[in-house]
Amino acid sequence: MPFRLRRTGRDATALEVLPAIDDQKSFPRGTYATHLGGLWRAYEKTHGMRGWECLVDGVADIDVSMTDERLFSVVIRQSSGQCTEKTFSLPVMLYRGVFRAGETYHPGDTVTWGGSLWHCNSMTGDKPGEAHSSGWTLAAKRGRDAGGGK
Repeated sequence: MPFRLRRTGRDATALEVLPAIDDQKSFPRGTYATHLGGLWRAYEKTHGMRGWECLVDGVADIDVSMTDERLFSVVIRQSSGQCTEKTFSLPVMLYRGVFRAGETYHPGDTVTWGGSLWHCNSMTGDKPGEAHSSGWTLAAKRGRDAGGGK
């Protein structure tokens, strides 16, 4: 027996979707509306937000904040109220001044040492330019001193 669709007389393209939910109004069962970026349906006569269900969860809000010099937090709030938070870091270049022995440097840090600018590639406490130091890359070589002014 072939499968047959039940005919209800309503086609999805003919559905009217309200542009927003006014929580001060009551809506009849079967009303569709957009709300906080999502698609909602009234499964019963509504009172405020009671009686609505989220059919298509959209993005209601995105908040990006810097929590440290290189650390960022992204919070995505969905139409249904569910929140997802992710953090990430970017190894952006930050000048840390003249190299100081005993300090730990992180990827992206830059320091001056021996008149040259060095870029940190991996966490290290090594001195830039030494044979055993693999955490640094020479970014700008020291310039030559000027002549005697002749």
